[in-house]
Amino acid sequence: MDLIIRDGWFASHTVVDVGPGDDRLAFERCTFMGGTVHVDPEVDRQFFVACLFQGTTFTAQSLSPRISTDCHWQPPNVEGAMPRVRIS
Repeated sequence: MDLIIRDGWFASHTVVDVGPGDDRLAFERCTFMGGTVHVDPEVDRQFFVACLFQGTTFTAQSLSPRISTDCHWQPPNVEGAMPRVRIS
C-alpha cells in the first residue's frame, strides 16, 4: 500500500507509530506540533520530507537523515517563552 500525506498538520497529542514493512509511507511538508513519533529501529528509509517538528518527541529512533530529508526540529512555542507585553 502507498500512503502519502502532504501538507498535514498534527496537533500536540498526536502519536505516530511507524513499524517495518514493505508499504510505502511518506509525510511531505507536514507540521508536527508536539506529540510523539515512534519509528521502529528496523526502519531504514526516508519517509519524512521537508517537515517541521516543533517540540515533537522521537522514541526508538531520533530525527536523522536515516528517516528524514530537509526536515527541521525546533523547541515548542510556549507562553513562558514569549516576550512580556504590558497593556495599559
